[in-house]
Amino acid sequence: MKITQKELSSRLLYLPLDPREKVLLWLAYKELKPVSEITTSRRGNLLSLLRRGIKRKSTYDFNSSKSQRIKKWILDAEMYFKPESEGDMSWHVGKDKSKVDLSSRIIRKFDFDNELKSGLLFGFPEKSAKAYAHNRTAKNEKQIPMVWPDKEHYFDDKYYAPYVFYNIPLEYVEKDSRRAKLWADTIRKDIPKLAKWVEGKVKQSR
Repeated sequence: MKITQKELSSRLLYLPLDPREKVLLWLAYKELKPVSEITTSRRGNLLSLLRRGIKRKSTYDFNSSKSQRIKKWILDAEMYFKPESEGDMSWHVGKDKSKVDLSSRIIRKFDFDNELKSGLLFGFPEKSAKAYAHNRTAKNEKQIPMVWPDKEHYFDDKYYAPYVFYNIPLEYVEKDSRRAKLWADTIRKDIPKLAKWVEGKVKQSR
């Protein structure tokens, strides 16, 4: 029996994932991102400890009950997933199996073509993906000026700033940030509680 969107959105809230990963899963489910790369282990405590100079070994288990819950949600959403390597906590998820497989294969290939393909598979605007790929691989060529939302005043009053998951060329900030606005509007409409969590967390960090 096909699981309804309403049931999936309700279950998504209680998956053992950080809020950002839940957003990425939902955007892949709605096919607003061909592929999402998610981290299937909560990072909050680990990051907090690292800031204090404390390193704690990860207890992540690919076959744990928590991982099984995430796998079941993905399968019930009629999506595919593939870890970057066997037992890895980094999963590539999407509706098109061939794109999921491709994304997981090329994510660690740092030449221009593969960097660009990865960006487009993750649903980033083309100009942003191209500029990022250029900057990652350029040697003697001039870097393209790019911005990140927490470093650019343009986003200070933009509710969709927490959904900008990509660097944007300075000259295309307004145009290329529309993708993030679409993502934000989708989460706000479909899962308002998740939007509140994500946006509240960003406000708190600022």
